Amino acid sequence: MEAPNTVVDIAIGSPDHTTLVAAVQAVDLAETLKGVGPFNAFASINAAFDALPAGTVEGLLKPEAKTDLTLILTYQVVASNVMSSDLSDGQMVTT
Repeated sequence: MEAPNTVVDIAIGSPDHTTLVAAVQAVDLAETLKGVGPFNAFASINAAFDALPAGTVEGLLKPEAKTDLTLILTYQVVASNVMSSDLSDGQMVTT
């Protein structure tokens, strides 16, 4: 039986998430997100990163920005199964 795809596997397979994958790998979150979940990720696509001011992504990918980038990325992850059909308007989930 084949193991199910993790959020990292899904992102790696998506041409629209290459910047996100680079960011996750830069802060060593890939192994965590491949671990025991469940994990839901509100994954920004490349176009969202491209819309940031020039130099933002490059600056966040530098080793000295690892703490800031880790906080940004983990803010986009929920450690549970969250389905949009389970949420009502304005409902928040803890990241």
